[in-house]
Amino acid sequence: MIDKNKNNIIDNCETLIHEKIHIYQRYNQKLFDKFYFSHFASVKIDNLMVGKKWNDLIITNPDGMNINYIYSYKNNQYLPLLIHNKNTLKQIVIKLDKRKNKFITTNKYIDINNFPPFKKYSSEISCYHPNEIYAYLISKLIIKNIKSFKII
Repeated sequence: MIDKNKNNIIDNCETLIHEKIHIYQRYNQKLFDKFYFSHFASVKIDNLMVGKKWNDLIITNPDGMNINYIYSYKNNQYLPLLIHNKNTLKQIVIKLDKRKNKFITTNKYIDINNFPPFKKYSSEISCYHPNEIYAYLISKLIIKNIKSFKII
């Protein structure tokens, strides 16, 4: 039988580690941006134009304030976002058009879990920002290693 109290402690530790990673990211975002480019194929851009439709639906998260991280797939660029639509939070990936050296959101989008570059991640993970992907993966890894040493 699994001790419910032990699981609560583990879950709380994982959450604390996840949030501590976000604090560290805030103070070292440039370092993380380099890591995201080389390990997640995520590119931070400064020439993004988000249309009114999406601007009205975007949910901002202090752990991933900048939404200008894009991904390339099959010669197209995509923007992951967390949106609030019809009383539901959804993670989506929007196809971008490039015009006059700017990336512009289109109306074409898919559920983030159906985006091939993100299929390697659990559906439990928030993939709309590389800060979330990193904090989720590292906190899971730390807890997994702690469990294997029977510390918790």
